[in-house]
Amino acid sequence: MNAREKTLWEIDRAQHEMAIVRASLNENQEEMTVRQVDGLHRALLHACWAWCRTHLRCKDARQDNEAVYSAFFLKAPEDLRQAFGEAFAMTGWNSFAAPWASTAEVMAAVQSAVDALLEAASNPPRNRRRFPASFRTNRPIRMPRVGPGSMIDTGRYRPAVVLETTPDPPHVMKLSYGDEVDEDFRPHISNWKSVRKRKRLPSLKDVFSPGDWIRHPYSGFGRVVEVRNSTMDVDYRGRAATVAPPADLSRLEKVDDPGPEDSSPVAERFPPGTWIEQDSFGQGVVLAVEDDVLSVLFNDQVIRIFEPGDREGPVIWRLDREPLDLCTPWGRRWVWWWQHTDICPETVCPCCGYPNFGSGGRSVEPRECIICGYPDFGSGIECDDEPLVVRDGIWWEHIDDYYHTEPEESEPTFVGPTRRDWETSGYSLREARRNFEDTGSMFRPGDDDALAFGKSANLRRSLVGLLEETMAEPARWNAGIGESVERVKQKLLKGRKKGPAAPPNGSRS
Repeated sequence: MNAREKTLWEIDRAQHEMAIVRASLNENQEEMTVRQVDGLHRALLHACWAWCRTHLRCKDARQDNEAVYSAFFLKAPEDLRQAFGEAFAMTGWNSFAAPWASTAEVMAAVQSAVDALLEAASNPPRNRRRFPASFRTNRPIRMPRVGPGSMIDTGRYRPAVVLETTPDPPHVMKLSYGDEVDEDFRPHISNWKSVRKRKRLPSLKDVFSPGDWIRHPYSGFGRVVEVRNSTMDVDYRGRAATVAPPADLSRLEKVDDPGPEDSSPVAERFPPGTWIEQDSFGQGVVLAVEDDVLSVLFNDQVIRIFEPGDREGPVIWRLDREPLDLCTPWGRRWVWWWQHTDICPETVCPCCGYPNFGSGGRSVEPRECIICGYPDFGSGIECDDEPLVVRDGIWWEHIDDYYHTEPEESEPTFVGPTRRDWETSGYSLREARRNFEDTGSMFRPGDDDALAFGKSANLRRSLVGLLEETMAEPARWNAGIGESVERVKQKLLKGRKKGPAAPPNGSRS
């Protein structure tokens, strides 16, 4: 597929996504479903790609969405940027349409932006060698090299048999899955491949039966209503959906009857400190709850997510893990600074609960907090009771289960210098927090590191005092406290203790 065909593919895909969403809308529908909003997102993205291909000489290799958006907002005209921005804002609320706009307003804004982008993409600049003036004539898309009776894999559980293909572009295929027919399969915008014919074809009827319960990480628990060869109708607690699982049945699990759905308020099901998992972002801990909106910490980023309730959307799963006690002094500090990253963008130390001003990237070497001394790997709150250890000259947490298995006998046990032998000290995050509340650092009284930290106690107390003043009056951060914090931080980093040299002969002493 050459550059011209790729651009035509983007244009056709954007129009196709809009047509699908428009056909799925019901009369007088007040709220759009997640699937419909995702379709609008895809239409905007394909239209944006079409414009970029004809105006920015984008490479053939597809970039990520953020790179496309960045290039578009840097180079596109003001009217296109404004139209795209308004449409994206109306569909960018965590897979839900903007609550202040009606369905008709959202569709009108997105359709206007897509039309403007596609119109500009269909009229590239004349001085572009890559797309000559003849580009405006739609070049026919190539005919698929599979004839009637051939078998293709479309990503479903069962391969499909090609019944017929329209001779004119876009060469829509009519496929048969045995007990159902797909009359609108578009090969140029779908992933498919030709496969050999088989005498016995798999069927979902051999795996599921009406009445079975399934669990999907995105849609939640559902009860099978009807099963066909490649699709089945599922009732997700009142939300009907047609599921077309892949051949390996990934992300679909048959379960026992989960019982009645918990209809208690969101604040009671997911109180602050609860560990949750959502299909879009992974595992996280709830920081605060407001109405049906949860503020959750996912991988050093606080994200506001919606509890879908009756609507289609990513289900929030409560994990069977001991919740964090956020009512303690540490918990209040930790939550406050994570919720105010606009004041201080640093990550928050899982031990002392203050911003971590230490150096280091937390990938190979952890970031050691200059207030309490705790080495932050970015996942410390997951390992409250696990001691920190040293392996291959690197700090590790929960080494057997979380990062990697025990090294082989032939592997060296120590490579390069390290600052402490945490394996002999055996500090856990829970103990480190307790020590900080008692002594002002993570270390036990009498440890060499505790004595070293005691030399900078006045500076650390000064830094903690400035941070506490900020928590009491956030507006004072920009009125001088931020500059004072930076000065104290530089003094502490300059006087930080350096690590010892590596033991001789690559062994640990």
